[in-house]
Amino acid sequence: MEIILTVILILAFSRLIGEIFERKKMPAIIGEVMIGILLGPMLLKWG
Repeated sequence: MEIILTVILILAFSRLIGEIFERKKMPAIIGEVMIGILLGPMLLKWG
């Protein structure tokens, strides 16, 4: 159950950051990938 919550958190934050990037006229995918790289290992306790 914990892994599902972690994935939902990562998806929610990446969507939020993607929206912020789009409002600043930048590609949303850059923000989504960036937050995935930053939060993924931290929330999944991989290092």
